[in-house]
Amino acid sequence: MGTFVTILVITAMIALGALAIHMLNAQHSERIADGVGGFGRLWPRRRVRK
Repeated sequence: MGTFVTILVITAMIALGALAIHMLNAQHSERIADGVGGFGRLWPRRRVRK
């Protein structure tokens, strides 16, 4: 019985982690689609120095 509960808890934790990653990915995709930029728009990636 203890093994069953352990497997059930581990499976539930994996499912919750996958759901959290899915929700964060969807939120990130929405921000990209809306054109909301972060610090990447403030500072260019390549700076040319002379």
